[in-house]
Amino acid sequence: MMICPDAYYEQKLKGKTKEQVFSQIRSLKWQIGNLKNRLEGPDSDECVSEGPSEKTQISCLRAYLDRAKLVYAQLGGEYKASKAELAALEFERRIPEISEVTLIIGGFFSATEVIEVTVGKRGVTIKNTQRAPGLNRESDWTLPLLSVSKEDFFTQLEELHIGEWRPFYSTRRFGYQVMDGIQWELSFTYAGNPRDRVSFHGDNSFPYNFGELLCLMRGTDDDEDEAPVEILLTGEQEALMNKLADYVAALPDGTAITTAQAVGNVFSDFDFRKGSYSGINLFDVHIVLFEKLRERDIFPDMSAHDGLVEGLLYNLDFIVHHMAKD
Repeated sequence: MMICPDAYYEQKLKGKTKEQVFSQIRSLKWQIGNLKNRLEGPDSDECVSEGPSEKTQISCLRAYLDRAKLVYAQLGGEYKASKAELAALEFERRIPEISEVTLIIGGFFSATEVIEVTVGKRGVTIKNTQRAPGLNRESDWTLPLLSVSKEDFFTQLEELHIGEWRPFYSTRRFGYQVMDGIQWELSFTYAGNPRDRVSFHGDNSFPYNFGELLCLMRGTDDDEDEAPVEILLTGEQEALMNKLADYVAALPDGTAITTAQAVGNVFSDFDFRKGSYSGINLFDVHIVLFEKLRERDIFPDMSAHDGLVEGLLYNLDFIVHHMAKD
């Protein structure tokens, strides 16, 4: 169970020597780093238990660390921040100077999402463009522009502590390599100067709180996925979705496939570059398909993506599992 910073002070810092407090600082930094590594690992998934989640623990430990550094200074200690800590502090300091933020995520053989944030004097504008695979930009489509409060955007950005991120994330860090897959780049431009720029990159590997960044950049809430999704279909669209579900349900147990592949196999006129079929967005097709498969006692297994950032339907595969009948 985590405790408040005041309680932590009473239990771990009060009455301690300068050396003992410094030992606590080292321990807290190790604990934070260890939790981040666990969440960023290839087989990681945030633990579900009665205790606080790893992300909650990181937040509490960060508060303990701030208090421990304060006590250390009060005892006459001079804490020397590491290069990584200095870089993180500099990033936090310059957040008010940010003029543009760009997130690109996807791959050459899959659709790519390009989110461009422009910071104005009064507010923030978010433009989200979906790029089809390859170099044919005529197939791109752009979602409606979003406008959010500048103060809210910067506050949420500060809470992500992006300055603590590694410059580059890769599965090689964990001893293996993935070909193709998902690549991403996050860049910040300051005061409208293209040369004044900070970037973070990743290749099939992501920071522990990358999902929260996506919510911020897309202008969505963390709990939106928990809300029930109601997708209204016409009679013709319903018949097409039933035909699609029947096809996937008839596949042998253990078959790996994506929603886009299934649509292409069933409907010869499907053009994946449009991002929709028969007037239904592919993301909605994906949701309806999974609902109809479960009605047919088919379990679409996407566990291979547990703990990873949600990708796009062109490269998000699932395995067809036939549920055993009683």
